[in-house]
Amino acid sequence: TFQIFTLAFIIPMVQSFSPSISSRRIIDVAKRKGATQRYRHNKLLISASKGFGSPTTKVKSKVKNEKTILKQLKKTYGGTSPQDIARGTQKLIDEQTKDLPPHIQMALQIYPQLKRWNQKLEGLNILQQANLPEQEIEGNKRCEEELNQLMKTHGFDEADLQKIFQKLTWDASADAKAARSITGEMPTDIQRRVQAGCRLVAKAAGKDGTCLDVGCGYGVLVPYLIKAGVPLKKIYGIDLSAEMIRNAQTLHPGANFETADFLMYSSKRKYDAIIFCSSLHDLPDPILALQKARDLLSPAGGKIIVLHPQGASHVQKQAQANPILVQRGLPTSSELKELEGLDLVIEPAASKSLDESKDGYLAVLKS
Repeated sequence: TFQIFTLAFIIPMVQSFSPSISSRRIIDVAKRKGATQRYRHNKLLISASKGFGSPTTKVKSKVKNEKTILKQLKKTYGGTSPQDIARGTQKLIDEQTKDLPPHIQMALQIYPQLKRWNQKLEGLNILQQANLPEQEIEGNKRCEEELNQLMKTHGFDEADLQKIFQKLTWDASADAKAARSITGEMPTDIQRRVQAGCRLVAKAAGKDGTCLDVGCGYGVLVPYLIKAGVPLKKIYGIDLSAEMIRNAQTLHPGANFETADFLMYSSKRKYDAIIFCSSLHDLPDPILALQKARDLLSPAGGKIIVLHPQGASHVQKQAQANPILVQRGLPTSSELKELEGLDLVIEPAASKSLDESKDGYLAVLKS
């Protein structure tokens, strides 16, 4: 069922929340941090890591916005412990699913079973497949026929289902992710890799250029981009999740955020830099997404930065653990070199390589 997949995905995501810390305690901590930072020349901690924020002249409003995010946490999930948040997230997903059309609800029940079945078959040779119980084979065959009939009758496909799963998951977990950005900490090596990616964005955008953050979430990159030299008003972000965008707008007023499906996204604006930070693998077709990004680059030339601080091997594990949300691994150097109209100027480290352990996954494409 979908519940199995989402709980396996959600629980690790919220483990940084201490069960012993109440929402009031978290808010009080945020107040003290805000007061301390105002005293220290308007330096404000607004993110998931030490030093993640940047100096700002809107400190009072930032503190107020953080308090809003933290107060929302208990209201949304009924508590602040990892267990509360996991249960609350699943409850939200269940409630949102009930509002979907009956044929979509049926498809959402069948699809996870088939994904797991197909994944199981891929790990077996012909002889092992032949020894599978006939009842299990026939049951999954009927499920596949039923799903195909639903898709044919109602005009949707597997990519549409994947987007629905993504939206349900990220909408339901958005408040937890945003709150974690204030109370949690990011490992130093991950922070270093994010900083490196954002410096490349700033260099590509220049002083007057614009950048687009695809799958921006709650605006996690905004402080990094500002620190790298990108003006706040030149930062644009899009995300499939309306709840993520709501949190981004609350945390980072002044930046430009929009709820959108990137593969369907259209804009008269052209960008000097486009970044996918831990988001490309969430799209149903990463290669098509990069081609889409290419078409959104400035005619004068621009760059696409693809970053995953934890590397390609981490994404491969995600695809194995949750093939519904993560359909495949990150593009290899060979795949990136084959993209028409783009030159690969920085090749990503191969999965499980020594370079990956140092730098994660970082690829830069130039139009």
